[in-house]
Amino acid sequence: MRELKFRVWNPMSKRFDYWGFDIDDGVTGFSGVTTGGAVTLEYAKNNSEQFIGRHDKNGVEIYEGDPVKFDNSAIGGGVVVGEVIMNTDNSLGHLGWMLFN
Repeated sequence: MRELKFRVWNPMSKRFDYWGFDIDDGVTGFSGVTTGGAVTLEYAKNNSEQFIGRHDKNGVEIYEGDPVKFDNSAIGGGVVVGEVIMNTDNSLGHLGWMLFN
């Protein structure tokens, strides 16, 4: 089973609203958005951030758009600070989630 999670910033409550799907040969479950009517479906569709399937060192889920700091010194690099993005066009030589700084 694969879980797809999303979040969208709710400007009225000044917090993120979360929802997701459980997928196993089709959608098997859904946890809906609880926005109190402040966020429309169209707004959520265009402003959602997806969970990338990874957690930070404190166990907090990392979402698209999150700022992150990555220590690459163990393999000869340095500390990199940037934002998690989804690269869909292979323009940077990599498809999928990556750090953009």
